[in-house]
Amino acid sequence: MEQTIKGIGWETISGWENNQEDRGLYYNGELISSFCSKEDCNNSSYNIYIYANLKDSKCYLKLGKMKDSVIERYKGYQDMENPAERVIALYNTDLGDEIIHKELQITQDIIGAYSWQKASDDNHTDENYLMHNVNSIVKFTDEVERIINSKNAKVKDQPIYEDIKNLVIDVFSQVSDNNKFWNILNLCTRWGKTRTNLSLCEIFNYQHRISIMASYVGTVRNSYKQAIETIKCYNDYFRFYDLNNDLNIDEIISFLEENENNHIMFYLALTGDTDNTYMNRTKIFNNKKLKKYTKLLFIEEADFGAHCEEQINKIKKLKNYNITHTFITTGTGFDKLQKFIGKEDYNIWVKDYLYDILLKNK
Repeated sequence: MEQTIKGIGWETISGWENNQEDRGLYYNGELISSFCSKEDCNNSSYNIYIYANLKDSKCYLKLGKMKDSVIERYKGYQDMENPAERVIALYNTDLGDEIIHKELQITQDIIGAYSWQKASDDNHTDENYLMHNVNSIVKFTDEVERIINSKNAKVKDQPIYEDIKNLVIDVFSQVSDNNKFWNILNLCTRWGKTRTNLSLCEIFNYQHRISIMASYVGTVRNSYKQAIETIKCYNDYFRFYDLNNDLNIDEIISFLEENENNHIMFYLALTGDTDNTYMNRTKIFNNKKLKKYTKLLFIEEADFGAHCEEQINKIKKLKNYNITHTFITTGTGFDKLQKFIGKEDYNIWVKDYLYDILLKNK
């Protein structure tokens, strides 16, 4: 039997009795995602599944974990209602589904393609995600794969490029010498902005144990989080915290105090209104123990959104939290950065795509 909604919109051809090439999730008659075969769904080596569910002309995806095969997990369900027949993805990972759900709920606003549907009972999570449009399916499964691959990635040594090392030393030397608050890193595409900024945190760490990475572009969050979690020199001493989450202040203070080399990087999204959302994210910096630490501020992809008046006002408020130096990184739109700085003096470093990337690799 197949679960289907007739007419224009979402529908499924799901029953095992159908040809495998026809089984899948459709929108307006077009195949959006094929369903996994019965053989794969009977394979107990997989432990995470995603299945499609149609309700009230809307498409939901549910992610869950099983001990045996997904067919065994839903054994006893009638054909029309059997989720095993509507599985669109299977994974083998050591991660618990609660870790994947937590990350999905953090990144849903960044990706903007789906939204977690909280159950009415606060003690129960129905684990359903509403798909916003036809492109949401791929974006959802891509994000699940990214989370699994990121969490499964082994921590490894990853030597820093000589160019980045030389730039970081130059920046550290100049900032230490003239102590300017504003510092612009106009770095071309493919330079390695994430590694550059993390290395600046590392070299300044004896003075500044906390850094704030602020951006209007949500995707940069994942770059920093993954680097800290998978590159050994950062994984040993760095911790990454997203200010969108409820954070344990005692845990953060304990990490800073247990080793003088430890460093905290906070991710601060510049989206949302200033009075409510933004102030709620930054209230943690009013904590007396955190406030005493001098901090570095990194404004990533500053030419995308962050240069607007509302975002500039948010950044100015951060000066109240003991920030000593700000590093503005961009690859384009350098002229927009003047809005941050006004008439104040600044340091600047420029890395050109043609000279610094192409010619040096010849």
